[in-house]
Amino acid sequence: MAADPRVSADPHHLGYPALTPINLKRQKASFISMDDPEHARQRRMVTAPFAIKRIEAFRPAVQKIVDGLIDDMLAGPKPVDLVEAFALPVPSLVISEMLGVPYDNHEFFQENSKTIIKRTATPEQRMSAHEALTAYLDRLVGEKLDNPADDLLSELGKRVKAGELTQLDAAQTGKLLLIAGHQTTANMIALGTLALLRNPGQLALLRESDDPKLVASTVEELLRYLNVVHNGGGAPRRRTSRSPA
Repeated sequence: MAADPRVSADPHHLGYPALTPINLKRQKASFISMDDPEHARQRRMVTAPFAIKRIEAFRPAVQKIVDGLIDDMLAGPKPVDLVEAFALPVPSLVISEMLGVPYDNHEFFQENSKTIIKRTATPEQRMSAHEALTAYLDRLVGEKLDNPADDLLSELGKRVKAGELTQLDAAQTGKLLLIAGHQTTANMIALGTLALLRNPGQLALLRESDDPKLVASTVEELLRYLNVVHNGGGAPRRRTSRSPA
């Protein structure tokens, strides 16, 4: 059904079932809200950094972030809020590293991304966070054009120089990656921990084993078992009036 040309991800269509209020005049759409062929064209620009070999090479950087946050929790006051101290910071710090965002700005990234995915945030608060992140990333892409590095925003900057994207398009793509990876990963960490605590026998098996394959299979099973997003996954899609139903 999703391949049917009458099904669209474009929120400009009348009656689009948005989960939260949106202002299309103020908020430029990222490729997740586009249909093919433009969706496929822009999506291909960010697939390479998520290839298995690239992710494996990035593992030490992720491990450093995770170890640092765990050390902070162990050294800090007790009890500790796992979500605030670990589940939320991990994805924002990791994606910031991948994008090439200076570490000094990670708190700005984290706070605004939390506001965007917070279901109790007002439309005004959410829009303000969207605009703050877009403006910041737009400036950062501009800096990468002159001083490229080994990061995702620099790769998008190459596309800007080649005329394949506008600078704002590149900024929107960076913001999409930040938000998409933030909610899912944070919820998975928190809900996965809760699921194991509610099943102490399974938790004991995991703690007593030194087999990395058991850890990997546990993560896979938790991903299957848990629904980590409120909307069931993916962007809302609807039938359009481009052809008769």
